[in-house]
Amino acid sequence: MAEVSSGDGAVRWSLPERGRLKVNVDAAVFSGKQEIGVGIVVRDCSGKIIQARHINLLGSFSPRHAEIIGIREALSWLKGSDHLVIESDAMEVILELRNRDLAEPDLLAAHILAQKARYLSGHQEWFNNFSEFLTSVTVSDLI
Repeated sequence: MAEVSSGDGAVRWSLPERGRLKVNVDAAVFSGKQEIGVGIVVRDCSGKIIQARHINLLGSFSPRHAEIIGIREALSWLKGSDHLVIESDAMEVILELRNRDLAEPDLLAAHILAQKARYLSGHQEWFNNFSEFLTSVTVSDLI
């Protein structure tokens, strides 16, 4: 079982340690529209917002998968940045990420592929040279 750290479940936002950036990620599922929204806010140790981003994705996602996608998008967007603290209000997702035995990365990759199928014609199979949208999901699972 994953450990619960000091500050997990905190209700109030707190400053990151000096030299670190805090990345807050949240996802919203718009049930009637078959889409999700992801918000990402990056703040420094003084609380100043230094970057922000929103993403809108079409598809039918569960709240859990929407949060996972949001965190993956944040990590992909901030790739190369050091000393990040990722914060989300989805405790179950955070505990899964901390404990690889609980995570289901293959389900996420398959879910993403299924959602992309709506924009692909016919059927496709890949044996090598996989599409970037699929490799980015599976590569992030190995990190």
